[in-house]
Amino acid sequence: MLTQPSDISTMDYQPSRFPTSYHWNGLQEDVAPPSEEEVAAMDSKISALQEELMTLKDQNRSLQGQLSGVNSTMTTEELKARLLEFRKENQALSSRVERLSSGVESVTRADKEMVDKDFMKFSKAWKSRKRKVKEIVGMLSEGMDKKPKILAEEMGIETDEMVGLDYDKVIGQIS
Repeated sequence: MLTQPSDISTMDYQPSRFPTSYHWNGLQEDVAPPSEEEVAAMDSKISALQEELMTLKDQNRSLQGQLSGVNSTMTTEELKARLLEFRKENQALSSRVERLSSGVESVTRADKEMVDKDFMKFSKAWKSRKRKVKEIVGMLSEGMDKKPKILAEEMGIETDEMVGLDYDKVIGQIS
C-alpha cells in the first residue's frame, strides 16, 4: 500500500453551487527529496522511454500503412470473379476482331475516331505514369546510392524495356 489511511488529506476545489468533488493528495512530509544521482537516473530513464515511445510510434505508423495496403487489396474470390469478367470481355472482343478482320463487319468512321481518341488519351496517361515512376525511382536511387535499374529490379518494377515493349513500334503497328 502506498499510503496509510491517515496519510491522506482532502481539498475541496469546487464552489458550493456545484456538486462537491474531491482531490486526494498523499501527504509527502515524510518523503525525502531525491538525490542528484537519483534525478539523473530518472532523467536518463525518461529519455530512454521517450526514445522507445518514438520507435514504437514509427513502427505503429509503418504497420498501419501495411494494414491499409492489405485492406485495400482484393480477396482471392474477388480476383477470380474479376478474372472471369476479363476473360468474357476478352473473348467477346476477340470474336469482334475476327469478324472485323474477315470483312464480315466493317468499322465506321465514328468508331475509328473514338478508338483513336481513346488511344491518344491512354497513351498520354501511359507516358505520364512512366515518367513519374522514373522520377520517383531516380530520387530513391540517389538517396540510396544505387543505380535506378538495380533499384527498380529490387522493388519489382517491370519497365517497358524489360517486357520487350517498344512504344514507337506499337504506334507504327496502329498507324
